[in-house]
Amino acid sequence: MRGLTPATARFFTWLLIPTALFCAFAGNRVDSASVYLFNSDLVQAYMVGEDLLASPLAVLDWYHWQALYVFPDWLLAGGMAAAWPGSDRLLPLFYATALLAAYSAAAGALVQQAAAMPAHAAAWLFAAVTSVTALVAPAPAASPISSYWLFMTSSSPFVHTGSLIMTLVAAAVLMRLLRDQSRPLAGSLIGICVVMGLSDAMFLVWFVAPAVVVLLLAAWAGGAKRLMYSAAILGAVALLTRIVEPLLRGASSLAALNRVSPIDSVRHFLRDVLAMIMHGDAGFILMTLIVPIIVVRGALIAADMLRGRAQSAAALGELFLAGSIAAALLAPLAAGLYTEPWLMRYFLIVPILVVIWTLSTVVSHASVRMRRNLVFCGVAATLMVGAASAWPAWLHGQQLQRPDPLESCLAAHRRHTGIGDYWSAKGLMFSSGRRIHVIQVDASGRPFRINYKKQWFHRHAGTGAPLRPDFIIMTRLDPVQIEKRFSRPQAVVDCAGQEIWLYEEPIDFRPG
Repeated sequence: MRGLTPATARFFTWLLIPTALFCAFAGNRVDSASVYLFNSDLVQAYMVGEDLLASPLAVLDWYHWQALYVFPDWLLAGGMAAAWPGSDRLLPLFYATALLAAYSAAAGALVQQAAAMPAHAAAWLFAAVTSVTALVAPAPAASPISSYWLFMTSSSPFVHTGSLIMTLVAAAVLMRLLRDQSRPLAGSLIGICVVMGLSDAMFLVWFVAPAVVVLLLAAWAGGAKRLMYSAAILGAVALLTRIVEPLLRGASSLAALNRVSPIDSVRHFLRDVLAMIMHGDAGFILMTLIVPIIVVRGALIAADMLRGRAQSAAALGELFLAGSIAAALLAPLAAGLYTEPWLMRYFLIVPILVVIWTLSTVVSHASVRMRRNLVFCGVAATLMVGAASAWPAWLHGQQLQRPDPLESCLAAHRRHTGIGDYWSAKGLMFSSGRRIHVIQVDASGRPFRINYKKQWFHRHAGTGAPLRPDFIIMTRLDPVQIEKRFSRPQAVVDCAGQEIWLYEEPIDFRPG
């Protein structure tokens, strides 16, 4: 953007990057919408956030999962749900755009540490990678996970995406603190730690643990006691939040985590990574090649600092990235938490950090002219992908606003209140604008009290009327147990490939 003033360049950057990313995502990544946009995990933040904006005490009316995942998911998603006058089915597109643009901004701030490049210019480099990924990332075939899954998951209000973006924001603040050592910056970092520690324990793994190590090493190598104090306070605050958070959430809602031995966890993880590599997943192959280089580089920098050798801002940034990647990979495995492919969500931050490290390394070794050319290429790639995706984005936006086949089928049978499992409940309620209400049960038909509003076991989410369920979505339910609990249906129909039991009289559902 030669010839533009810095203010004008920033204006166009933050106008065009979100626009291009919206088109790239909406134009190429909305296939399998029920899986990647509207499943019951991904719509949680919109529903809780909208309730909270109406009344902060609404948080007490929800059953929560193993963490609250408050910030920024509930505020951002809830604000969008409350402010957007159109179909809720478009909200995931706006949320993905906001997240991807925020990743670009935070990545720009971190890449800036490696070279004399304005953050808004560096943001174009990350945006280019993101937009190209949205265009070319292959959808999963036979495998349950892939780099496509990681990309789609990190673009949604999922259980750890709030920690992902706030780790990047906190890392940018940390880099400034290492340079300035000012009390306001230290206070900001502690404030972020309090909010995120109460929101998601993964933030403590992804940010707090490596940040404490970087602060201690910087204090050791540079003789700055203030950094040592910051490290001690940061660690103490993190521990305190882990004591307080379960009290806020309510221990009764905490589901037991499935744990195995660390050796078994490592074995499961290596099996799944190998499966991705054998499947030819380019994203996983690149990560397996780059991650060891990052970790070794970080270990060498740490060894230098232990010898009392102060490091540049670029080296400290590289050390943090290496520490965060190592912590993200090792902590779930050491705790025996990784048991199945979908738990790759514990490692969501790794691809983002790998991209940031790669961009930082390239920029730091490039000449001024080469950096300028890289930025021009980033701008061109982002805008070209966005422009090429604009018409498909419009068509997909129109398609998303149409009722899905299950909703249309139930409406055709004049059914608006029913029963279904976790994966059938909130997703359908959200995508139908709460016109259809689904009571959430387990396989045997008992109330399933996780990630669900307590009131919804008694009253319709849309109308507030007492519940009179007259259909059951049988997917993942036990037919024998369901018939024993609710009686035999008067009719069985196929709705969008799912077996639906229909009743002429309201089902006698007792939440207990």
